[in-house]
Amino acid sequence: MKFLVNFLFSTRLTTVLLFVFAYAIGAATFIENEFDTTTARIEIFRSKWLELILVLLMINFLGNIKKYNMISQKKWQSLVFHLAFVIIIIGAGVTRYFGYEGMMPIREGQTSNVMYTAEPYLNIQVTNPLGSQTDTNTTLGYSQPKLMAATTNNDFSIPFKFKEESVVISYVDYIKNAHYKIYENIKDGKDLLKVVTTVGGKRQDIFIESGKSEKVGTILVSFNNPSIKGAVSVVEKGGSFLIFSPYKIPRMVMATQAVDTVEPNVVAPMYFRQLHTINGNSVVFAERLKNAVKNLESSDKDTPEGDALKLKVKIGDDVKEEVLFGGPGRIGNPNYFSLMGYLIQASYGAKPIELPFSIRLDDFIFERYPGSDNPSGYKSEVTLYDESVALTERHSMFMNNVLDYKGFRFFQSSFDPDEKGTRLSVNFDAAGTNITYIGYLLLGIGFLLSCLNKNSRFVGLMKRVKILRKKRMALSIIAILFTLSVSANDDHNHDDHNHAPKEHDHRVEKDGNPEDHSGHNHSGGKHGHGEIEDSSAPLGGVADNGSKRIPLEHAEKFGKLLVQSRDGRFEPINTLALDVLHKISKKDEIEIKGLGIFSPEQFLLELIVNGKLFEAERIIYVSDDSLKSYLGITEGKYASFMDFFRGRGDSKIRKFAQEATQKDPAKRNRWDKEIIKVGDKMETFYRAQRGELLTIFPTLDSTKNNKWISIYDEESVRDLVGTLETKGQSLDLTNYSYVKLLSQYFIFLRKGDYSSADGMLSLIDQIQRKYTPEGFLPSPSKIDLEINYNNSGIFGNIKNYYMYLSVFLLLFAFVEALVSNRDSGGYKFLIKLPLLVFTGLFIVVFVYHTYGLAVRWYLTSHAPWSNGYEALIFIAWGTVLAGILFSKYSKITMAGTAFVAFLIVMTAMHENMDPQLTNLVPVLKSYWLIIHVACITTSYGFFGLGAVLGLIVMGTMIFKTQTNNKRINLLTSELTLINEMTITIGVILAAVGTFLGGIWANESWGRYWGWDPKETWALVIVIVYAMLLHFRFVPGFIRSKFFFNAFGTIAGFGAVCMTFFGVNFYFSKSIHSYAAGDTPAFPIWLWVVLISIFALTIVAGIRDFMVDKRGEKN
Repeated sequence: MKFLVNFLFSTRLTTVLLFVFAYAIGAATFIENEFDTTTARIEIFRSKWLELILVLLMINFLGNIKKYNMISQKKWQSLVFHLAFVIIIIGAGVTRYFGYEGMMPIREGQTSNVMYTAEPYLNIQVTNPLGSQTDTNTTLGYSQPKLMAATTNNDFSIPFKFKEESVVISYVDYIKNAHYKIYENIKDGKDLLKVVTTVGGKRQDIFIESGKSEKVGTILVSFNNPSIKGAVSVVEKGGSFLIFSPYKIPRMVMATQAVDTVEPNVVAPMYFRQLHTINGNSVVFAERLKNAVKNLESSDKDTPEGDALKLKVKIGDDVKEEVLFGGPGRIGNPNYFSLMGYLIQASYGAKPIELPFSIRLDDFIFERYPGSDNPSGYKSEVTLYDESVALTERHSMFMNNVLDYKGFRFFQSSFDPDEKGTRLSVNFDAAGTNITYIGYLLLGIGFLLSCLNKNSRFVGLMKRVKILRKKRMALSIIAILFTLSVSANDDHNHDDHNHAPKEHDHRVEKDGNPEDHSGHNHSGGKHGHGEIEDSSAPLGGVADNGSKRIPLEHAEKFGKLLVQSRDGRFEPINTLALDVLHKISKKDEIEIKGLGIFSPEQFLLELIVNGKLFEAERIIYVSDDSLKSYLGITEGKYASFMDFFRGRGDSKIRKFAQEATQKDPAKRNRWDKEIIKVGDKMETFYRAQRGELLTIFPTLDSTKNNKWISIYDEESVRDLVGTLETKGQSLDLTNYSYVKLLSQYFIFLRKGDYSSADGMLSLIDQIQRKYTPEGFLPSPSKIDLEINYNNSGIFGNIKNYYMYLSVFLLLFAFVEALVSNRDSGGYKFLIKLPLLVFTGLFIVVFVYHTYGLAVRWYLTSHAPWSNGYEALIFIAWGTVLAGILFSKYSKITMAGTAFVAFLIVMTAMHENMDPQLTNLVPVLKSYWLIIHVACITTSYGFFGLGAVLGLIVMGTMIFKTQTNNKRINLLTSELTLINEMTITIGVILAAVGTFLGGIWANESWGRYWGWDPKETWALVIVIVYAMLLHFRFVPGFIRSKFFFNAFGTIAGFGAVCMTFFGVNFYFSKSIHSYAAGDTPAFPIWLWVVLISIFALTIVAGIRDFMVDKRGEKN
């Protein structure tokens, strides 16, 4: 018994349990990405063995409280930590077994008290209408939640025992995204009736086998089986078709619009391709298929029917198979059938649950960003009715604003396609949520105590670092220099040294397909990209239309004019021009031989006014070598627009683009992705050249949500309305149209009359502000700030600054760490002074970095960490902050963070990252987001610093010898303690951020934990680093300095990289994914880096072990 208790309460078991738990939930994310969420839930998240691990962890935590006497005042922070995790596990258990969630759809003006469970239920009801009078159980039922997937073991057998005999219903097969595929002219095939209806606004084809019935919308239709009660019966008789219905059926011949009516319970002729309106369902009997077979098959995409569950019904020796359609998130449609006189009703899908109150949808409001279809928000105005307490309350529900009542939580989830109905997610888990929140609160208190309590491990680490530094400084610099000089030869004095040798119209269609340019003349002359009123100078330009080079001064004025982006944001043309240039060339400016440098505004304006100018210039970035070879590009990474077309103007990549876009995104290879990417660049070039991107004119149509248009909108040719006061005069706008204004502006440019062109820009600016509601447009000062932000290239600059600073800081920091005589003038002038200068520069760059983030926040009106680019920039900021905080202990930490920040910002500058300033989607409009993401991403910075310190420690161990052993040990011990302090703060931020994310999720969509890959891997980070911090309590090798640094660098930071890059760009099924299936290629250089880190770890470990072992012998 004592052995069992010691085992259950041991730190070794803690480590094993945490490792298995982290590995299991991490593996589940790969299962989900490969198969589906249901499979991951069945195999891992809902498994009994995973629950057993959590129970054992809870027992282990409670045992360790007693074992390490955490009740004492000096260990209160540890007590609070362990109790917090115990309470969180209990809360999770309450949620798992007593909570439930689902969906509540309501149409405008309707009232409902029914929610549908998210968990699929298998519902079966068996009735024996011929049962004897003494048999009280003539109807038996079964209703239980059942998760099933195509790749899991779903076997079940459910007996229904009647007095006479038993009815056994068992599992046959489960088909994901099932649909019937029809095969005609098959021997032994049967006649099928094809029926067409609409479900949720989408067409649905249903095939009814002769002698059977199928659900069509909300009604039952049978074919050649009039015995089915309540069904609309279609019967074939002598080559003609008859219809018999319990409903009145208005119908219409679609070809002639002739109308007639089928009266209820009256046999009438049935004609194909007539539109029947049956009990609110639009139904067309399309055709009869002879000798056909319908085979149930799986599809790669969602199907109207959903998943299919095949059942076998057995009564004695009689067996029958039936299919139920439904599955998770779908309302199960009941299937009615009979066997041996027994009537059976079965369904598989969401189960309806009646609530003790009702909700009426008074109004659904969908708000869009001005001029865009992108939602800025949507909400449901509802009225809550509870007759039991005579309650009537009005509420407004929208993202991050929920309704709580009687333990139920309602939140705005989605809406019907016609925007006339809402879909409220419903969660019933007040007890589990509150228990879990108590655990979160205790966790936060524990973190505060760990940092502020003078008896805490963290405070003790700070003291130990100071002591180790003093010991290290006491050693002689002469001995160090000597040992370093002989370190390369030191091993030759040992007999066991191993001397074994070592192995040394170019339009791109909306789907990304370039249109065929057969017949398009690229040799010169009129460009023909759209007509404008001045026919002598068409928009798009010609090879030589007499226009002069547009001066930078005027281009900058053009850049201040406002334009509306695709997502509805009002921004200066400078921002649009820079985005266009980045997308096409990955550059901030273009240099053309013989013409000089073009700023973004100059490039965009010249592209419109003199469109042919850039067509032959190689400015389109192409990264794939095979595509460059196919295009005939032998040098560099740039192609010209003309390189993509043959002599007659037909596209070289049109066929490839069509094939690539038709493929499933997950099945596209590198060639496909590059073709699509380049096609997008060409479309951008072409649309910019036409002037199509210049959506600079406010619509006068009040129904278009303040949309701005280009001159290609039909409204642009209409005369304007009203007058405009300008320069003390009243200008009659009815003499102008948008096309005339822009045409005249381009005429002035081609003539070189820039004074008049400036005036036209001023006039357009005044018209923009006249026709746009006040408060919608940014102020002139905000426009200037955005242009300054764009032109300064803040984050591109800091990338270079961090790179240079990392080199110099690392050099001087290492020298400073090795010098003991700090009173000499040489040290102060050659080492201390430069180190102070570079430290000051490092802080200045950090302030500049902070300024860049602050400006981006101000310009977009939301926290700058809402997409992949912004998150990386903020992680770099957090990394630098960590370096500054710990620089007082070692300047090496500052050097390491400078290098990590350089790598992170460099990654942010990658082609796959979009630096555009954008609007925010509704779900991200939450103060919880700001805190949650800020904590999480900042923790990545501290973990990054920890990984660099780990690499530095292992790199230092390589130079360890018997002579310098003591000093190297002191240095690595000091850096390891700093690393532990760094990781401690990282764990605090990661845990707080992860659990605040749960609170945000609960406040936004009513569920604090859903095992999304991002949530899962955030938890893995906390677990892995918590394990690392607990290794010091585990006897043996794993409490060593080497293992601490190696594990933290490889396993710890590996989990961080997986959380950010793996989930965001490789797990396309995650709601946090930025890639949505477009997985970037894993670069070769990264494989080299990873292999190098592993090699460094192995060499350092061996070196450290061998030197220490020899020291013990001596």
